[in-house]
Amino acid sequence: RGIEDVYRHEFLSTIGQKTWFSSYLMIAIPMSLHLFATVKNKTIGALAGISLFIEVTAAFLSYSDSALLGVAVMLVVMGFMYAGDKEGFERYLEMIFIVSLSFFAVILSGPYLYVFDAPVDEAVIMKIVNRPIPFMITSFLCSGISLMLSLYLRKKRTGFEKQKGLIRTVLILLAVAGTLTVIFVLSGKDVTLFAKGTSSFTSDSWGNNRGFIWRIAIETFSQGSIKDKLFGVGPDLFYNASDRFFHDEIYHVWGVSKLSNAHNEFLNMLVTEGILGLVAYAGLFLSSMMTGIRCLKKDTSLIILVAAVLAYMVHNFFCYQQCISTPLVFIVLGMIVKKDN
Repeated sequence: RGIEDVYRHEFLSTIGQKTWFSSYLMIAIPMSLHLFATVKNKTIGALAGISLFIEVTAAFLSYSDSALLGVAVMLVVMGFMYAGDKEGFERYLEMIFIVSLSFFAVILSGPYLYVFDAPVDEAVIMKIVNRPIPFMITSFLCSGISLMLSLYLRKKRTGFEKQKGLIRTVLILLAVAGTLTVIFVLSGKDVTLFAKGTSSFTSDSWGNNRGFIWRIAIETFSQGSIKDKLFGVGPDLFYNASDRFFHDEIYHVWGVSKLSNAHNEFLNMLVTEGILGLVAYAGLFLSSMMTGIRCLKKDTSLIILVAAVLAYMVHNFFCYQQCISTPLVFIVLGMIVKKDN
């Protein structure tokens, strides 16, 4: 109620619109990943697997590109963490199997994604659905290979620990290859790399107008006083600062709507809290993650916390703070510090 039809598709649940929903999932999915990887009870493990399938599918269907990136990042990070643990890596491969099946199911359901009259064609997931064959093949291969490797590791009794470096190298190469595959398969008429055009990564319209918003944020910061550069213009004053310099340009793109933030949590912090505020804020995340990584040997459950923090940071590089997820990530940061103590 009270939501205009043009915006109704943005609200995916009672959690809120799609960026709120996907940001929340960046905290929730690592929980299911770790539960699935560590639980001994088969019934609970099966339920955790089902939960993981539903959550990842929900992330894919949120039409949020940053959600796709966040899921990919947390999987690579958890693969790194489990690389030296035979049993943990077996379960990790089973996670990859579940995620691949989820991706495959989303692609198969492509024709039904248009049942809602929603302008989501610019979302990466819709571009993938519109070019299903290479991604169906990729997801099918990933699910098959991960399942076979998992079965192989169950029979292999020794020597796995020595393969840690090789596994991590392969993960890096796969991450790079996957990124390049997505970029080049999606390039062409719809997406152009570093070239002029409505969907160019360097144009104002890139990323649902994030190119425009980020440019306005950077130029607002650069035109501010020394005091504003060091200490910021003040919390929740992004609109006031940007409108002062770029009122006509913002009105031309946004109309009567207010550009209330930079749609990049860290860039927004740079404008509102200044260099010192950004350094302090980013320092909380980076120092906590380093603490978690350092303490992994004595408590492997920290994998879940590190993955959640990193996924949140990657997701919110294209998004902003929300009441549904930002308090949760600070709880996670506190849990990491508590584990260290």
